[in-house]
Amino acid sequence: MMTGLEAFVAHDYGTWRQILALHDVAGAEKMISEVQYDAERRNLVRDFSGLRRLLSDMDLLGQVDWDWGDVQ
Repeated sequence: MMTGLEAFVAHDYGTWRQILALHDVAGAEKMISEVQYDAERRNLVRDFSGLRRLLSDMDLLGQVDWDWGDVQ
């Protein structure tokens, strides 16, 4: 279950490298590396409310070790 949730918050740095290269952005590799290896980086805000509600309805919410943040 956790692998599935991680797929929703994974960052695709390869795609960003390609986009920035396509647009000849100066310092693109440095920017990507700084973000990719930033130890304090957090996931982007995602709306997991539907998934949380589904798991709750199925009485499975307690079996999922996930930081739901402020999702109600």
